[in-house]
Amino acid sequence: MKLGDDGFKVRTLDGKLLWKVKVTPDKIKVSNNEENKDPFELKIKDAKVKVYAPGERLLGEVRVRGDHVEIGDRFRAAGTRADAFYGVALLDAVPPPQRAVILAELAVRH
Repeated sequence: MKLGDDGFKVRTLDGKLLWKVKVTPDKIKVSNNEENKDPFELKIKDAKVKVYAPGERLLGEVRVRGDHVEIGDRFRAAGTRADAFYGVALLDAVPPPQRAVILAELAVRH
């Protein structure tokens, strides 16, 4: 992993880029290229996060429901804040081990 001020990059041991993650106050972009072309986007608005695949295909939302957080229609987490990093769980094209690394780094930065 290579850390930067506005995000980080997940790389293989030999330095090949796997995922570039750019973080701004209202959006997180996750792409498999340096230019951030056709990224996944986690758009933060009000008390929820909308998660989009490239092409603006909605993958799901992260929102608070009572005493838990719903992550799309597939996951739940304890808590009362719809933190954006939860949305990484919905990034269907990111392999699970790499998805876990991205989610963990975003959670630590939170």
